[in-house]
Amino acid sequence: MDWYPFLNSLRIAAISAVVVFFTGIAAAYYIAKLPRLVKGILDVILTLPLVLPPAVVGYLLLRVLGPKRLIGAWVLEVFSIRLVMTWWSAIFATVVVVFPLMYRTVRGAFEAFDETLAYAGQTLGLSNTYIFWHIRMPYCRQGVLAGAVLAFARALGEYGATSMIADYTPGKTATVSTTVYQLWQVGNDTLALKWVLVNIGISAVILLVVNMLEKKNLLSDFDGPILWVSHDLGECCRNCRTVCVMENGASGAVTDMESLVRRPATQSAARLTGCRNFLSARSCEGGVRLDGWGITLPLSTGDGTCTVAIPDSAVSLGAGPYRAQVFRTILDLNEASVLLRPTWDAAGPLLRVSAPKAAAPVEGTAVAFDLLPEQCLCYR
Repeated sequence: MDWYPFLNSLRIAAISAVVVFFTGIAAAYYIAKLPRLVKGILDVILTLPLVLPPAVVGYLLLRVLGPKRLIGAWVLEVFSIRLVMTWWSAIFATVVVVFPLMYRTVRGAFEAFDETLAYAGQTLGLSNTYIFWHIRMPYCRQGVLAGAVLAFARALGEYGATSMIADYTPGKTATVSTTVYQLWQVGNDTLALKWVLVNIGISAVILLVVNMLEKKNLLSDFDGPILWVSHDLGECCRNCRTVCVMENGASGAVTDMESLVRRPATQSAARLTGCRNFLSARSCEGGVRLDGWGITLPLSTGDGTCTVAIPDSAVSLGAGPYRAQVFRTILDLNEASVLLRPTWDAAGPLLRVSAPKAAAPVEGTAVAFDLLPEQCLCYR
């Protein structure tokens, strides 16, 4: 049994896989940045070989690379190299046929990439090249590797376009697929069956490799510690059990997610949880007094000044012992942000409160409100 068809198929498939690996990644990355119309046109052109019969692809390649055609004749005259009916002719066919597989797979992986990771890298001063190879590619490696393996497998079994442009010459251009067809034509079913079994075995191994690459959850499969850096509290809650918040360039205390949300230990942690009101205050008898508001809250603190964090949930509009003037009302889709100021001081500190859109007070009117001191936090 002559193993040349098998070795030649491996050679052609390996070279084709390397070519489409880099060209497919480049095309998927740069075409995604083009205008929608241009991207749509290029996408159709590059994906067309995936739906065309391989024999049609081979015929079109002959019309371009044949010795009497423009490109083929020029290469033959200048370099004395024939582009058809040689073993490397099959590379042109397999590259064109398998390129859409690599391109579409990588494009899907890139579209699933979280662009905030790239933006975070840019804020750290990283170059686009570094971000691409060290952030984007590792994130998308499953899709990229799956595309490369599928492209290699398709190139290994390609017949239609290969037979058109490279033909079948034993010991020169023969591949596994063309050998099976020729053996069947001459009635040598025994040897043809052996090559079929070889092809089935290779295909099974390739599919096994693809399945091994499909790990759905990298975090759950990783046994070591993971450092997750994010400005998104919801993202941290979904992926982390403990958290620490940076405060003035230094790491804060490590705490669990519930404690962070209910009793944030620092002002930065309070801002991360969505608190918008940070008012200066001074210690007084009975607690602390909010500067500009004259409101005393029973919060324990040492002597001197401090900052009081007042979340939206701690303020209730419509009733209460305190009075304020509505400085501005900002309407959103379902609710309104109301900015309050002391009635006696037009330049006093602002207090931001959320209210239902339908019940939002009018700017310039006076409103009553109350504060829940148990939800407020005092920071030195």
